[in-house]
Amino acid sequence: MKLFSSLVKAIGLPLVHLIPLTLFWTGTTRHDWAVFGVTYLLVMFAVGGGLHRYFAHQSFRTSRVFQFLLALLAGCFFGDAIEFSAKHRWHHRHSDDGSDFHSPLRGFWQCWVGHIIHNPLPEAEMLRITPDLTRFPELVWLHRYWFVPGAAACTLVLLLGGYRTFACAYCLGFLAALHGPASIAYFCHTGRSRNFDTRDASSNSMILPVLLPGEGWHKTTTITRDLLALACLGMKSIFFTGS
Repeated sequence: MKLFSSLVKAIGLPLVHLIPLTLFWTGTTRHDWAVFGVTYLLVMFAVGGGLHRYFAHQSFRTSRVFQFLLALLAGCFFGDAIEFSAKHRWHHRHSDDGSDFHSPLRGFWQCWVGHIIHNPLPEAEMLRITPDLTRFPELVWLHRYWFVPGAAACTLVLLLGGYRTFACAYCLGFLAALHGPASIAYFCHTGRSRNFDTRDASSNSMILPVLLPGEGWHKTTTITRDLLALACLGMKSIFFTGS
């Protein structure tokens, strides 16, 4: 299954970059760009609010139905809640050390897209890291058949909107979902805006939060998460031991 996944991504990623180039010949309309605008907001919410904040970090709670809809929305752009969460949690556990497989220390290609084409985490390890997600059969199904929602979305956009809408709205929206998080993984681990001293090289960006609603405050969110975790442990210590 991993070989199939790597082959699909190795072939599909170059194609999705080439298809929008045909718009120079076909031209576009205001409608195409309007649909792209909506798609961009949806995909940023699916990645930032869904995959990152909800599934990977459990930053908020919601119903099982809306949880499935979040995973399905991400799946329409070939996102996998279980794989993303496992890789992201692994990244935070090993940030910028020898086991961080998308650290800039591994090189630009590996950090940006190499780890997507070939996921270095074994299947058993991904499932071990995400027990909170694997207890839901619908999320496991979306993980196992990650390509189905994306293929269905591509087909639906082509049938309802035509080639131009597919190339402009869907493909460019997909590229936003791909290169947005990649830019954070790279630039927010090579930048100089470090308002806290930590063992990793994470930093903030002044530009990325504007383009990727809030996602560029990488250093601040990382240290805030850690401080909140410590605060919770402190509160538990006070509650249970009185000290």
